[in-house]
Amino acid sequence: MKDSVETGELGALDDILEGLGVSKVDGVELLQRFGSYDRVFDASVSEMEECDVKGRAAEFFTYGKKVVRQAALRELCDFFPSEFDAVRFAETYFVGKKSLCERLLILDGTGDVDNVVELSEKNPLRDVVGQATLSGARHVLWMSFVQNVNAMRFDRRRKREVEIAAHALKSIGITLVDYIEYRPPRFYSTVAAKRGSGYIDKQTANRDMYKAFAVKLNTNLLKRNDK
Repeated sequence: MKDSVETGELGALDDILEGLGVSKVDGVELLQRFGSYDRVFDASVSEMEECDVKGRAAEFFTYGKKVVRQAALRELCDFFPSEFDAVRFAETYFVGKKSLCERLLILDGTGDVDNVVELSEKNPLRDVVGQATLSGARHVLWMSFVQNVNAMRFDRRRKREVEIAAHALKSIGITLVDYIEYRPPRFYSTVAAKRGSGYIDKQTANRDMYKAFAVKLNTNLLKRNDK
């Protein structure tokens, strides 16, 4: 299996299969067959039946995306120390979405998620700064879903909005850790853009800890060692 197939995804799939009474196939086989977690739930009833997932079980995977997404989020979304974790969350969170969607993740100093805030579609920039301030956040991650666009280009206006948000938040002591934009099947990351790649997938996303958290954690370790 590829490294992109993680325990959380497999755990969610296997739990669902067990609950549906499916014994002839497991999560690993479904991920191998369809290529990724979200594509399992994009499969048609006939495609699922070809994998020995039949009847109501096949219909569940085709029509139960919202339930599946919530089950997956419980497995995947409570810790975001790296760009790789963020893109996995974005893919899971936005599965089944059909229109523009903006969210702000309120993070603590280690990457734990304190809250997920829905942003205004009309003025997400203003909302990012406002919601971050109201939440008393120190670290935030801006996450966006865009569909039916040319994934090889990044909107210049949005790039400018992200830069303005990062500067405004920094002036009041809040770090915009990253901006992750999901344009199926790829992602755009401001952190990835700084190292020259911009658009990434789960194979090329950086697994190293975000610097905002690394600096804080290293400082804490030094303080403990001084004692």
